[in-house]
Amino acid sequence: MGAVSALALALFALAVVLAVSGATKVPARRQTEDAFEALRIPLVPRALGAAVLPWAEIALAVALLALRGPALVVAAVAALVLCLGYAVIIGRALRFSEPVTCACFGRFGAAKVSRLTLWRNVVLSVVALIAVAAAVDGRHVWGLLTDSPLWVVVSALVAALFALVAAGSGAGAGSGAGTSTLAVGEADTVTGDPSDATDDELDYMRLPIPYGQLRTQEGTLTSLRALASTQARLVVFLSTSCGACRRTAEQLDAWADQLAPAVGVVPVYSSEPTTTEFAMPWLIQPDHNVTLLLEVHGTPSVVLLGVDGLIAGGPVVGEDAVREFVGEVIEQLHGATD
Repeated sequence: MGAVSALALALFALAVVLAVSGATKVPARRQTEDAFEALRIPLVPRALGAAVLPWAEIALAVALLALRGPALVVAAVAALVLCLGYAVIIGRALRFSEPVTCACFGRFGAAKVSRLTLWRNVVLSVVALIAVAAAVDGRHVWGLLTDSPLWVVVSALVAALFALVAAGSGAGAGSGAGTSTLAVGEADTVTGDPSDATDDELDYMRLPIPYGQLRTQEGTLTSLRALASTQARLVVFLSTSCGACRRTAEQLDAWADQLAPAVGVVPVYSSEPTTTEFAMPWLIQPDHNVTLLLEVHGTPSVVLLGVDGLIAGGPVVGEDAVREFVGEVIEQLHGATD
């Protein structure tokens, strides 16, 4: 394949990436809204951005595939500006105090922003720059059909494979991962009376509560173990820049009412929040030390601590998984008291 065809192939590759990115965002509008909030994108309301961005990416992809001449140059430049904007936003997010999930490909690829994410966007920007050069030089995707038809077929198959992988990964991703049910089958083991539980239930996945340092709003230091020394605790880990965390926080007061008096609810942040959606006191975990000890990767997340010094359930990560887990705890506690 010659240099001319290679330039046109950059147009095709950029169109494929934008098409997949837009298509995977369409059914994941809530995740896209959360990404706008977490990435602190200025000026654009997150609901509007989540509604417009996927279709804008798809429209650009169609333009890169179908247009030629000056119109293609305009589309290629627009795609380059979009890719450069993504790179700047990701680079800025790397400086935030808390980790951020970008949802760049909807549910597929909805991972924490890292240097790898930045490099991915830098490479995409380079491809977009080559695509602009191709459009200015008069190249277009349709020229590949006559210059290098085999490359078009191979590239289309690779694009189809990528889209299928994206669809398959997104289908099972939901709003969280790494879910876990209650570690024991009887609510009595949570609240400190294991007499009704079987030996298998007591031994099943029950690990000691790690020390884990926490700080109160008044600046007093405490620990994860101390929290559960007098009462079972549902510890909910939240982020200050997370849409899913905000929606989870709105439910905490209701959960506390349903779990009382057996289980207390404890919200934990990694940095001091400016506003909260609940009435109860919150705690700070310095340097993410508690979630690192528990190997919890993501927010919102939750772990259930028993008064016997052992973890009674979780950790569970993800908005939907957390809600289902708490519902299970409430159901078991109410069943035990009926």
